[in-house]
Amino acid sequence: MKKTLLGLTGFFIFTTLSAITPGLEEYIEVTSTPKGAVISVSKDGGKTYHKIGKTPLKALIKLESLVRLEMEGYKTAEKQISGDIFVSGKLEIKLKWDEEKEKQRKEEEKKALEAEAKKKAEEEAARKAEEEAKKLKTVGHYRINGDGTVTDTKTGLLWQEKDGGTMNWEDAKGYCKNLKLGGQEWRLPSISELQTLSIGCEKGRKGDGYCDTYKGPGEKGLYWQKGVWDYQGNKYDWFWSSSPSSYANGAWVVYFNSGNAGTNAIANYFQVRCVAGRL
Repeated sequence: MKKTLLGLTGFFIFTTLSAITPGLEEYIEVTSTPKGAVISVSKDGGKTYHKIGKTPLKALIKLESLVRLEMEGYKTAEKQISGDIFVSGKLEIKLKWDEEKEKQRKEEEKKALEAEAKKKAEEEAARKAEEEAKKLKTVGHYRINGDGTVTDTKTGLLWQEKDGGTMNWEDAKGYCKNLKLGGQEWRLPSISELQTLSIGCEKGRKGDGYCDTYKGPGEKGLYWQKGVWDYQGNKYDWFWSSSPSSYANGAWVVYFNSGNAGTNAIANYFQVRCVAGRL
């Protein structure tokens, strides 16, 4: 009882002195749960704050100052240095989890990750587009696509760049049907489609005859566009079409060495170049 009375008397004397002596300071040990909160102190009733460190920290703080604790994911806490805190020299604050702020932080983090992923995807797409553009090459009205195919921008037909070798007519049709290239459905071209590749011999294309052999504008004098086809320099420069002829067991062929078309026995072996699309 005596000790309690002495404590009350001491507190009464302290509060009286603090009222008479403004700006009284004392070392206050500031702690928080969890620790590591940023400590800011205001001496003007909350108008301005200045940071003094992180919890736990023992610092000289004036009586009646406002102490603010801030930590990511937790609600901001404020406490005034009252007389009892001043006397004890300790300020302990348990921070409360800020669910709304954490939710907002996660949403912002998610948006940032999505934006970064989108940016990377766009950069990758631009890089691939640039690489594809470098592969593209245009010769006349042909666009070499860089994937083993050639687009005829005049007819809209898509062609196999490299010929498929020599084979008979039935095998040529099967070869084109089963060709896996560029995700397209391939087939053996009709005679009219195949003749669109023949240039430099108009009378041959009209069926009025043929031109001098190996005098065309293409590689080794062939009658096609030079610099377009992956020419293998095979023995035969005659190519199968899918068009059968009235000739028994015959089909139409384009002779690129002379620029004209004719019929031949389907058992013979000629070159194959597949097509996709339609005229």
